[in-house]
Parts: sequence; C-alpha cells; structure tokens
Amino acid sequence: MNLLKRYRNIVLVLFLFAFFIDPSISWGFPEMSRHGYGSCVACHFSPSGGGILNDYGRTLSNELLSSYILDEKDETDLKIGDLNDQEKENLRFYLGADVRSVGTFVETKLYKESRYILMQMDLEGRVQYREKFGMSIRPGLLEKSTTSSGENEFFLRTYSFDYTPIESISLRLGRFRPSFGLGVANHTLYVRQDLEFGLRSESHALEFSWLSDSLSIILTPFAEQPDRNQSLRERGATLSLSYFFLDHFKVGLSLFRGQSDTQIRTIAGPNWVLGITDKIFFMSEIDWQSIDSEMKQGYAMYHRFNYEWVQGVHTYIPYQLSFLDLGLPTSKKESLGVGAQFFPIKYFELNFEWLKERTSANDSQPYDVALLLFHLYY
Repeated sequence: MNLLKRYRNIVLVLFLFAFFIDPSISWGFPEMSRHGYGSCVACHFSPSGGGILNDYGRTLSNELLSSYILDEKDETDLKIGDLNDQEKENLRFYLGADVRSVGTFVETKLYKESRYILMQMDLEGRVQYREKFGMSIRPGLLEKSTTSSGENEFFLRTYSFDYTPIESISLRLGRFRPSFGLGVANHTLYVRQDLEFGLRSESHALEFSWLSDSLSIILTPFAEQPDRNQSLRERGATLSLSYFFLDHFKVGLSLFRGQSDTQIRTIAGPNWVLGITDKIFFMSEIDWQSIDSEMKQGYAMYHRFNYEWVQGVHTYIPYQLSFLDLGLPTSKKESLGVGAQFFPIKYFELNFEWLKERTSANDSQPYDVALLLFHLYY
C-alpha cells in the first residue's frame, strides 16, 4: 500500500485539528493596498504574499476584512507593536490550515455541466526565530482534477527557509510559486491559468527581496517545477517591481523568462490596485507573452471593479480577455459578469461569480459560467 495513502486519514485529522486550533494560512488579497498596506509583509511572512499569516495579518483578518468582528483575547491576534522586545527574541511556532473548494456550472446551447472540486486541503507549519530566521513547510492534498489516478493525493506543496538580515532585505530558498503579477488566489483567471501560473507552478526557487515603505523589488531565479510533465518544466527567473503611493494606490511591473525542453517564454506586463475611495477599488493585470520557438505572441488581461457596501460585503464586475496567439483568431476568448464576495467572520470567505464567456471559435454563442468558492483562508 502506498505510504502516503496509508496515512491519509491521519493527515485529515491533523488538518481539522490545525484549523480549529490555529488556522493560519492565507492566500494574498492584493486589494489590501487600498487600506494603506502597500507591502505583503504587513500581513504575511513572505514578501511576495500568500502562505501563513503573521500576527498582524491575523488581527487585520478580524478587524478589517470581516463583517462581524469577533471580540477575542487570543494571544496570537496581537499587533506587531504590542510585542515587547523579549517576545521578539523568543522562538515562535505557527500552525495553520487552508481549504478551498469550488462548485461550477456551465451551460451552452449544447449541454449543461455542474461539478464540485475540492481544490486544496493544506497544512502549514512555521518556526520563527527572532525576526531574522524562519522555516515553513506545507503538505496537502493535490487537487483531484490534476492527478492521474483521479483521486486526491497527499503531497508536499511548498517549503522554504528564509533569512532577513535587516528589515528591508530578505532571502528565501525552497519550493514555492515565484512572484508574478497581482498574485490573486484564483486558478481559473486567464492571467493565471492560460499563462501557466496556476496549478503545479510551484518551483524550486531562490527569492531576493528589497522592501521600503513605497517600493518593493523581488527577484526570483527558479528551477524546474517537479509536479509538471518533464517537457513542460521551465527554468528561469521572475522580477516583480511595485510602487505604493498616496496611501491607496499601488502600481507594479512583472517580468518572466522561462525555458523548457520545447520552448522559451517571455512574459511582461503591468498591474495595479487603485483605491479610489475606501469603498471602491479598481484592480487590473495585463500580460504580454512571447514564445520564441513558435514565433507566437499574444496577451491576457484581468480587470475587476469593486464596491464594498459594508465591511466584508463586496460586489464587483470582472472582465477577462485572453488572446495568446495573435496569428490564430480562434485562440481568443473573453468573459464578463458580476461577482459577490463575503467575509462573514475572520478566516472565512464566500465568493460567487456569474459570467458570460465567449470564444472566437463560437463567437455568436456566449455561454453561462457560474462559480461558487468556499475558502477557509486564515
């Protein structure tokens, strides 16, 4: 019997224990910059965002994101300024979990299809020594739709070792997703899925980051992605630049250069989060891709116009366009719709989208796509 499968039930029990004791993994929410948080390290240990939250990030999950603010005296929910010098010297342990599931419904003139997918179920543990050294490990269940056996499989998603010699500079070594673009936690976005930054894109990488109050620079050389087929594994580097200004606006530029056994890809493009008011923000990413070996060029983009009615309750308009081969008109597709996002209490997110999607191959017949995402994100 496969050793991983043998201990699957143990992993599930540990997951439930970790989540209810200290659920401390989160994907990044880049729109937090509209509240004055221009750097991901305000909430995350990782300079590029995502992964386990720091103490201040846990506090913001309750006080800034959620509709109902829990009045808790949890020692882990401390603001950074509340920690005294002695506490900062201590060895600290963090344990968390993350689960994401999605239900989808697609209706065309020819067929209807509905599916439910357990996208991920992860544990993450972190050891932090003072403010300079850290180590994280994140095992989980690989999504059923991406495995050859058609079953959820236990695997090691990410791990990393990081060192922060001074507050503005950090190094991270391990297996993780290199920094690129907005970093929105939605694998179905064209700028994630079509550009191959979604599932199975974790790489063996070394991340260099330099952060100031307004400017961030993250350079990430990476090796091959071990969860991809051999011919699709890329090696190269990413560079992410961002500038935060006027307390509510963030603009960035991302560059990617990767080479596999069959092709060389170059991707570049801007991204931004504009906090127009405390209630309204506009978020976008536009990426241009060139594949040298195939002489193929194209682009993908994502836009979201968002309004927050009351704290934790959002409605938005998402628009996407993908045209990755300008020489092949049938490669073009786009979607436009409406969405609603709800953070009832800290650590929980519900997200619904209804989209009209159109492909050039079937230009006169747009079809309906609906998605319901349930996310325990803390």
